[in-house]
Amino acid sequence: MIYILSAILFSAGQIIAGWVFFALSSVILIFNYIFIKSELLKLENMVKTAKEKDFTPKYVYPGLSEFNRLGIATSELIESLGKLREIRRLREQEFITILNAMDMPVFIADQEGRLIVHNKASKSFMRIVQDEPSVKYYYEILRYEELIAFIKEAIVSESQREEKLEIEDSLFEAISFPFISRSEKFTLFLLEDVTVIERVAKMEREFISSVSHELRTPISVIKGALEIIESEKLIKKNGEKFLNAIKENSERMENLVSDLAKFNELEVWKKPLEQEIDFSSTVKRIYETFLQSAKGKNLDFKLNCEEGVFIKGDLFLIEELIRNLVNNAIRYTESGSVELAVYVNVFATLQVKDTGPGILERDISHLFEPFFRVENSRSRVGGGSGLGLAISKRIIDLHKGKISIESKIGEGSKFIVQLILLRKIN
Repeated sequence: MIYILSAILFSAGQIIAGWVFFALSSVILIFNYIFIKSELLKLENMVKTAKEKDFTPKYVYPGLSEFNRLGIATSELIESLGKLREIRRLREQEFITILNAMDMPVFIADQEGRLIVHNKASKSFMRIVQDEPSVKYYYEILRYEELIAFIKEAIVSESQREEKLEIEDSLFEAISFPFISRSEKFTLFLLEDVTVIERVAKMEREFISSVSHELRTPISVIKGALEIIESEKLIKKNGEKFLNAIKENSERMENLVSDLAKFNELEVWKKPLEQEIDFSSTVKRIYETFLQSAKGKNLDFKLNCEEGVFIKGDLFLIEELIRNLVNNAIRYTESGSVELAVYVNVFATLQVKDTGPGILERDISHLFEPFFRVENSRSRVGGGSGLGLAISKRIIDLHKGKISIESKIGEGSKFIVQLILLRKIN
């Protein structure tokens, strides 16, 4: 009986102890839950405050708990974000200051067409808008249809564009630059007032045109008189050298007038460059026209031409380009050889190589400037107008091509022209 009673008491004690343990565990769990929730709420409030641009709150909890370490780390992170935001604000302020210092109108638009940045110089292109959000679409705030159309095309195309825009009484060079910032696409627009520059350039073109036109008549009269004097043998033997000098220089002046007119025409060239040109056949044809000139100087005149190379452009201009380069090579080469080559290397390529005196390295970058003369024996060879290479470079630019020069003094020169290949027929 005693054993039974003892067993019952022992079991009752175990049950009571279990309930006490369960109650204590529940109290501890509830306390921990309240503590964790409280600390998480602190951290949540800190993050919310940071989202509202306030980076000052710090987590404070005595002791060495995991929450304390997490809170300190969060505080440091928020403080770092605050510093980064301040740096970004200062950078943006510097950027806006620089833009405002520019006298050129500048706009930045996002992919949706919102005008997110503009400088003070751009105010004259905008409508006066009040009581509206700070960020507006370009077509809502800009005043000129020409500018609106340009921006629309630039945003859609997502490529760099350049275009001249006539706005009221001024001419602007409009340029767009697409870029990506923080994975978002934007477009920067610059407007440069080129009214004065274009006016001066127009005056120069008109002056050159007028001078060229006015010089043609006296040159023709001089040449006519020289022909009569020469045919009638009115000059005695001792005077022939003077006659030849007059004749040579009148021809040189005629070439100069002709090249001035060509150069002037190319400066304002607007005709379409859409002709399909057999580049190989054109080079061959011009090669044959210079055979006699090369033979007269005892030069080895070579042609190495791939067949079936076609380009797109203006045949008259391409012929002028080839003729200029070949004529220069023959004129400046006193002995040795001149070689023409046509081949395809991604581009339709023309190579004109000579064994002339060569060109100083410092002069190569200036060769395409009008009337530039190199400081070696090439400059002493007469007959040129000083505009041939400038005309050639302009023709290449119009056809969106490239030209490069390789040369060494005493070893000759190589001119390499690369034009966009239309097709190659084997």
